[in-house]
Formats: sequence, structure tokens, C-alpha cells
Amino acid sequence: MPDVVYKGKTQPRIWTKPLRKLTAETSRGFEVIDFAREVLKIELYPWQQWLLIHALEILEDGAYRFRQVIVLVARQNGKSLLASVLAAWWLYVDSRRFAARVPPVTFKIIGTAQNLDIAREVWSSVRAWSNYEPESIEEEKLVIP
Repeated sequence: MPDVVYKGKTQPRIWTKPLRKLTAETSRGFEVIDFAREVLKIELYPWQQWLLIHALEILEDGAYRFRQVIVLVARQNGKSLLASVLAAWWLYVDSRRFAARVPPVTFKIIGTAQNLDIAREVWSSVRAWSNYEPESIEEEKLVIP
């Protein structure tokens, strides 16, 4: 999307400064952006990229700096898409990173929204990208529609 001119600001008015320069070694956000572009074929908006890079900052021991991130963005700006991309990345990439602590088969992502249709929209995108077909009845029971 090089021909697109965006209006508005990428950086929010209020935000927590990083502990050090954010690079591919200090933030997993770069991985998510690459995952969206290369695997899902989605080009994220500049504000989404900025958010991922800052929200997924990692400490020197490899743990995430933030346990919770609060994001306020007006409607129709790509919040659900960003949640879908992040959920897919967590499931397919990050869930295996700490397998000793949280086995991938028990890794859970929980999302909420003001109504059930919007909450399911995020999960529907992830399911469509994965083209998931359970291999057994036991595996099918792990999937929440």
C-alpha cells in the first residue's frame, strides 16, 4: 500500500515509554507484523504496527513487559482485525514458545466484546485463516465455536 496517504497520528497522546530501543530483539511486535504480512497476507495500518511493537516489548529474560495493555481507538479503525491477527499469531507461533510453562494444547485466548457477534467475528477470522479441520473427536472438543 505505498500509494496510500494516511491521516491522523500513529503515536498516541499518552503511552508508556519503552525501557530501551525497540527492535526485533526487544519486541515481538515485529514478528507479528511479519506474520500478518507473510502468512496472512495482511498489511497492518501504521497505528496497528506501532501498537504491536510497543505492546509486545520484551524484558531481558524474554518475558513480556506488559501483562495488560489498554487501547482506545474509535470504531471502524481495525481493532477486530488486529485482535484476529494477534490471536492467530499467539496460537500458531507464540503458544509454543513457552511449552514447558503452558503446553500448546492448553494455551487459551479469551476475547470479549459488547455483543456476541462481534466477539465471534475475531474468532471466525482466525478459523478461516487456519482452515481448521479437527483430526479427532477429542480435538474437536477443544475448539470453542
